[in-house]
Amino acid sequence: MEYGCWLTKFVEGPDDSLEAWEYNADASEFVQGVTLATSYWRDQHEVCGEIDAPFVPPYAHDLAAVSTGVFEGEPIEG
Repeated sequence: MEYGCWLTKFVEGPDDSLEAWEYNADASEFVQGVTLATSYWRDQHEVCGEIDAPFVPPYAHDLAAVSTGVFEGEPIEG
């Protein structure tokens, strides 16, 4: 299940309850809770509100690429 742009899921907990889980910060494993997902959601809404832009999260199947050299400070090509 997507929550904005961060993957979350529900896991059966004790007594047939459901627990919310999310990927950790480097998206290498699921951890209990949704602290990152909700903070990313809040932060993105704040940024969009500051510039009066709609918040439209990407779908999980969308792809993104980073130009060679961007991490080294070269211009971004889009």
